Amino acid sequence: IMDTRVDTGRMRGNWQVGIGSPITTEIDRLDKSGTRTTAAVVKTVVSGKKNIMSNNVPYASHWERQDGMVSKNMARITRIIKEEVKKAR
Repeated sequence: IMDTRVDTGRMRGNWQVGIGSPITTEIDRLDKSGTRTTAAVVKTVVSGKKNIMSNNVPYASHWERQDGMVSKNMARITRIIKEEVKKAR
């Protein structure tokens, strides 16, 4: 969420979590700071379930290609998991 490019706050505010399947609609939340969106995501996430984050503004894929907001965070999460697995051994 915090790595999402911000102009009006619309793209940052559009992150949503679907449990089991992605949400495919946009919402009208503007959130330049990301605090309301982060709180909503944290409130929605269910441990032990398949949580799928999505951002459905039409230009999100363009900015992902430019900035890599999702891909760089997936790489970070993968690195953290690998580090934790090594520690546990």
